[in-house]
Amino acid sequence: VLVKLRKESMTEILTDTALRQLTQMFLAIIFFYASEYILARAIHGPSMSSVDTKKEKSRQESLSKAKAKSL
Repeated sequence: VLVKLRKESMTEILTDTALRQLTQMFLAIIFFYASEYILARAIHGPSMSSVDTKKEKSRQESLSKAKAKSL
């Protein structure tokens, strides 16, 4: 009976600790990317920093290439 109680309490402790650590990790990741975005806007300006900067630039390049081919 004592062994079963110990196993259950260790499982609960491990679960609480794992949940706390995962929460902290995700909050740290969100904080990192949010602060990186804020710094990018402050340094480079709002026009050069968006969430999809790389995707937007490649889309604009492909559109300009398509326009050049059609002319």
